[in-house]
Amino acid sequence: GCDQVDSAMLRHAIRTGRKVALVYRDKDGTETERVVWPVVLGYRDSGRILAAWCELRQGFRYFRTDRMVSAVEQEGAYPERPARLRKQWRKAMDEERQQYATS
Repeated sequence: GCDQVDSAMLRHAIRTGRKVALVYRDKDGTETERVVWPVVLGYRDSGRILAAWCELRQGFRYFRTDRMVSAVEQEGAYPERPARLRKQWRKAMDEERQQYATS
């Protein structure tokens, strides 16, 4: 799929610690609105993904950029410092990997 969102805006939000309001389409085509705290923009086999803290799910989630219907940077910053959020995300990733390794 083709990305409809501006990756420069996402990178800016990551750098400055801004919340982003997403309209996201899941694999079944259902659209949901959610507010996320972007951590990292990266690549997976499926294409570009945004790792972010999801306020709705209260956890770190991955969002495929090609499933983003829209993404709007919010005025307000989230309460964490970006560096601290990244650290928490890395810790969560490590714990997830350990779970897979031991199961």
